[in-house]
Amino acid sequence: MRFQRKPTQLIRTLVWWWVVRPDLGAAIALEAPQKLKNIISQYILQNLQQFRMKQHSKHRRRPIALYPFQPPNPQKGN
Repeated sequence: MRFQRKPTQLIRTLVWWWVVRPDLGAAIALEAPQKLKNIISQYILQNLQQFRMKQHSKHRRRPIALYPFQPPNPQKGN
């Protein structure tokens, strides 16, 4: 993603791509000036921490029952 444009136009283009496709943040940061690289890297780190916290909280919950209802008891004749 090499651009031959004015610096302000380059920044606008990169920011537009990042807003539309935040998943391309690392690729966009390769072309970005240092200030935008810092912003993108902070965004990526923050989202990674939130993802890890979400994953950690999922593992701390009680396991879900295999049956949403009580299975029939063969001793009662059900």
